[in-house]
Amino acid sequence: MLRGGLMSLGDVDWPSLARAPASQGRLDLIVVRLPDEGRSCPDVVEVSAESGVSGDGWRAEIDPSRESQVTLLNIAVARALAGEGEERFSEFGDNLLVSFDLSETNLPVGMRIRVGSVELEVTAEPHLGCGKFARRFGNEALRLVNQKDLRHLNLRGIHARVTRSGTVRLGDAVLKVQPE
Repeated sequence: MLRGGLMSLGDVDWPSLARAPASQGRLDLIVVRLPDEGRSCPDVVEVSAESGVSGDGWRAEIDPSRESQVTLLNIAVARALAGEGEERFSEFGDNLLVSFDLSETNLPVGMRIRVGSVELEVTAEPHLGCGKFARRFGNEALRLVNQKDLRHLNLRGIHARVTRSGTVRLGDAVLKVQPE
C-alpha cells in the first residue's frame, strides 16, 4: 500500500486507465502555476500563443520554450497517483487536467486538440517526472511514469504549443483536430 492507503501503483491497469476516452473528452481542472510553487485553479482562463496560460509561470521562465507552453495530464492517471482528493491534483503542475487519452497512439506529435476555443499542437518535448514530482508523489510514482515500457502512454502527461488563442472553461470538450 502507498501513502494514504492507496493500492500499489503496480496493481493499476495503466494502459486501460490512460487510454480512455479516446475521441472526445472533457476539461476537468485548470491549473495556473504561481511563483513559489503556489497554484490557482480558476474556472476559466485565457490561453494565447504569446503567453500560454494567462498568469502561468511558463512565461516567467528565463527562456520559455513554446515546446512546453501548455501541459496536459489525464485526470484518471492523476487520481490513481494522488488519490481521490482533488486538492492534490494541482500539485502535478500541469495546466489542463483532462478526461482524455494522451497516449502517443491517440495523440502523436503534431496532432492538434481543441479545448474550448483554444487549439493546441502536441510537441515532441518529453514530459517526465522529476525531483519535485518524486517529493510530491513518491519514488514509486516517479519510477512508474518514467518507465520505458509505459512511456508511450504519457502517464506524466504531454506538452503542447498554442496554435489558436482563446478561452478554456471547466467542462469544455477536448477534441482531436486534424492538422491543416
